[in-house]
Amino acid sequence: MAHKYQRCLGVCLRRGRFTLCMLFLLTAGTVSLYLLMPQEFLPEEDQGYIMAGVKLPAGTSLNHTRDAMLRLSEKLQAHELVKAVISIGGADLLADNTRPDAGILFVALKDWSERLEDEQGVDDLLEWLEESAPEIAPEAAVMGANPPAIPELGMTDNASCWT
Repeated sequence: MAHKYQRCLGVCLRRGRFTLCMLFLLTAGTVSLYLLMPQEFLPEEDQGYIMAGVKLPAGTSLNHTRDAMLRLSEKLQAHELVKAVISIGGADLLADNTRPDAGILFVALKDWSERLEDEQGVDDLLEWLEESAPEIAPEAAVMGANPPAIPELGMTDNASCWT
């Protein structure tokens, strides 16, 4: 194998111009393909639910976290796109551990046929959550996210930022 590598390297060095042209063509082809291909790994899709992480100041009790999550759940449940809300207190979505000052909300949306009438979707709900969360629970930082099209395979680039 080492002998074959040395022979190939010798040919490339003797034909330097040809090697540089091939290198230039390969680089140009790679750049062209990069620019032409879609930049997303997986497209965003409406999965019929969203996730929201809730984070309160460090040292907050689980009871206080539960109260903030209850207020958020009630407001979300009253939203016209929402069918049901499941809240899990004491679970940190981003750090993937348990802590009393964090929680997760899973928000199930109404059937697509009901939502398509108003032409509202996940992005509208995420925008509403980003705008409303500071008013509903000012002590909490809330981050909403549309789950990836394939679980554990994708990037949630439409996630609202911490508010």
